[in-house]
Amino acid sequence: MTIAEAIRRLESIATELTGACLEAQSDKVSAYMARKIEAVDMAIAALKEQDVPDINVGNKWISVSEKLPEYGRKVLVTDVRDGFVSTSELFARGKVDWWECEDTMRLQVGEITHWMPLPEPPKEV
Repeated sequence: MTIAEAIRRLESIATELTGACLEAQSDKVSAYMARKIEAVDMAIAALKEQDVPDINVGNKWISVSEKLPEYGRKVLVTDVRDGFVSTSELFARGKVDWWECEDTMRLQVGEITHWMPLPEPPKEV
């Protein structure tokens, strides 16, 4: 299940719980249901805040005009003009920022248009 699918399912559950809470005859049941709805809402908010690529949904490219990665964090970068794709890290020295790519090529910040976090490596069983 992807993060987007989990959010949709939790939102559906919250709607069902809200309806059940409104139909409840007992204040005790209503209070119990209200706590469940609050827990589901908190789970939805936590999932929406995740800064993790959802590899099952497709590309999650982030425009550099919207957000830059942390300095020194290895990410996947691209330039939409020519389709260049590489792993890279963003570095700064004084007032100059640059991308250092996997082949030791350095690019100016304006040469990269989008980036995305790398997925976690597989865990050994």
